[in-house]
Amino acid sequence: MTVSRGVGQEEAQGGLESVGRPERVASLTGIRAVAALLVMATHAAYTTGKYTHGYVGLVYSRMEIGVPIFFVLSGFLLFGPWVKAAATGGPPPSVRRYAWRRVLRIMPAYVVTVLVAYLSTTSAPRGRIPATPGWGCFATSP
Repeated sequence: MTVSRGVGQEEAQGGLESVGRPERVASLTGIRAVAALLVMATHAAYTTGKYTHGYVGLVYSRMEIGVPIFFVLSGFLLFGPWVKAAATGGPPPSVRRYAWRRVLRIMPAYVVTVLVAYLSTTSAPRGRIPATPGWGCFATSP
């Protein structure tokens, strides 16, 4: 760990402690990301039918452990600012600001995903779309 000092400045620690906002717990955010990837892998295995095929299917089926890990860590990380405000007696975070930031963060990826799914299913010739559980609703739409 390094300490840097400027003229008329307080001590500033370098290294991992200075990265990101102080209230963010990067290690828990990383574990949450791994849990989300586990959930995505399980859904992909289920959708492609690889969920029950041999040893690899067993591994895929156990990746569902990512669901409770993701939800517990999400609840902990997202509820933290409200707990901190209650403990310190400060004002609670703005729900409106929180919701707006979530919309701005999620909607671009959501719109791209919906458009890609729609275009990939409507541009294929009729009868050529694989009838997997995940795409069945798109394959039968007019």
